Amino acid sequence: LSQPQPGLCLTCHEDLRSVVESSKVKHPAIEGGGCTACHDPHGSAERLFLKEKEMDAVCAACHGSRIGEKTVHAPAKASCVLCHQPHGSKNKRLLKDRLPNLCLECHDDVRTALASKHAHGAVKSGCLTCHDPHSTPNPSLLKGDGEKALCRSCHKTVAAHSKAAKRPHAALEAGCTACHVPHGSNQPRLLKEPLTTLCSGCHEQI
Repeated sequence: LSQPQPGLCLTCHEDLRSVVESSKVKHPAIEGGGCTACHDPHGSAERLFLKEKEMDAVCAACHGSRIGEKTVHAPAKASCVLCHQPHGSKNKRLLKDRLPNLCLECHDDVRTALASKHAHGAVKSGCLTCHDPHSTPNPSLLKGDGEKALCRSCHKTVAAHSKAAKRPHAALEAGCTACHVPHGSNQPRLLKEPLTTLCSGCHEQI
């Protein structure tokens, strides 16, 4: 080569030079194997001179498949570049935007919930506290073995109390979201409704 990668490629691809050189987080593949880690420099049957038919297959060559579980995040199934910048980014994990902003671009219902009077502290730490962004065996892309196990991993006092109770509340068997909103609520303790209204929804005789 007349000069090392990626400098050689960037002599023509000026649009990518500013991205690669100014990015706080650079794609390790570029610094390790160079542009040819993902692209064929001479020719390809695929667009963008990719080495594989789909960009996701190119990514999987290093990162492995992230969509092999029962519940798959629709953007992850469609294409990695819906959420990630393939060359460089100012954000961790080469994300196109900071979290939770990136997630909220699609999840308007969560954006509304976070604007409520009480927001779940775990959400402030980031969506990845509770959700896997690619795929998971659980509904709603939840981490952990089911909703109750996930909630109890943080709410240990409640978990211990309910486990030790001689007569645990039957509503617990339906899951924490039977009474609580997971992202945000205008009610204290993230309740779905005011306490008396919420209880009378099941306990009509009261």
